[in-house]
Amino acid sequence: MKGVILEMAPQAHIVDITHQVSPQNVMQGAYVLAEAAPYFAPGTVHVAVIDPGVGTNRRALTARIGTQYYVAPDNGLLSFVLRQAKSQGETVEIIALDQAQYWLPQISRSFHGLDIFAPVGAHLVNGVPLEKLGSPVEDPVILEPSEPLRTDSGWLWEIISVDTFGNLRSNIKAHQLPQDQQNLHIKIEGENIHGITPTFGDAPPGTLIATIDSSDTLAISLVNGNAQERLRARVGGQIQVIFS
Repeated sequence: MKGVILEMAPQAHIVDITHQVSPQNVMQGAYVLAEAAPYFAPGTVHVAVIDPGVGTNRRALTARIGTQYYVAPDNGLLSFVLRQAKSQGETVEIIALDQAQYWLPQISRSFHGLDIFAPVGAHLVNGVPLEKLGSPVEDPVILEPSEPLRTDSGWLWEIISVDTFGNLRSNIKAHQLPQDQQNLHIKIEGENIHGITPTFGDAPPGTLIATIDSSDTLAISLVNGNAQERLRARVGGQIQVIFS
């Protein structure tokens, strides 16, 4: 993909957001993309490929969302970027990629990231207008975010992503927790964690802790270690938060 982009748009500056999304996990990719995109400059072209439906009749999309451009399969990967744009009143224009002259000549059944998405991204970098790349779309696939489940004693929440360090990120925001965060009890994979630890440096190495991460989200970490490996946890796994 990088070779295609640089061949067609040698002036492009390519930045990898991540290659650590779980295979076929479109929901996780949608979260990661929405978190990273706001930190990039206006005019940035994001080429996002998590595409378990490659080769089927799922649409391929490009979009102008706010001041940035996106190229992705129509499987919900743009869901949270689109939600953010709507909440902020930003303009959105979505196009179904149906103009084959902007793709590679040979299209495979298994790697449209190479054959379609990368070339379209390069054409956008080169200034090709969005409307030349295809037809307008009004009904992109939108994924519904997983929500924490309120219980009599607290919350059941879900691991939505795991980063390179093995930190487990949840789908519960800090504002959903009680003010007295030191009296929380968190149960995960047979382990119990008491309270929220402000920073990694506030607990000894090897300690399993709960923190509020940079996205204001409850996360599970192992100080100087890998919480995912320690707990054998996975994306989609549940964690129980109990209020004292």
